[in-house]
Amino acid sequence: MSNLQFNYTVFIQYYAEFANSTTYPEATLQLYWNEAVTMVSSNTASCGLTPVQRVRAINLMTAHLTRLNTQATQGQVSGLLQGAAIDKINIALTPPPEVNQWQWWLNQTPYGQALLALYQVAAAGGFFVGGYPTTFTLRR
Repeated sequence: MSNLQFNYTVFIQYYAEFANSTTYPEATLQLYWNEAVTMVSSNTASCGLTPVQRVRAINLMTAHLTRLNTQATQGQVSGLLQGAAIDKINIALTPPPEVNQWQWWLNQTPYGQALLALYQVAAAGGFFVGGYPTTFTLRR
């Protein structure tokens, strides 16, 4: 594991959506960054990322996790809405169109989509999930 550190100033320069320190305190973003580190491989050679790309991937994952949490706390439902009713509250979601759950989950935010694109560019011959190569296509 490397000794990468969260850089709040750089993070909010890239992701201005999270620059409001009242809504997104640095300590909260640090917690999401810590979680993101556990989700992005520490072995840059095995995942096809350069050290710079790995930092970018961790920051994208941090923004993805932050956005998903914000949506959840605001009561927003993840997924493609197929139908809804008001009386007795009925909601129908379209099944994920992606090849696997990981891709569906990342496609929930533009940050996750950018992370998928970064992995696609970095991975020769496919995208690595949990150490196993798998090919995928991005949703259009």
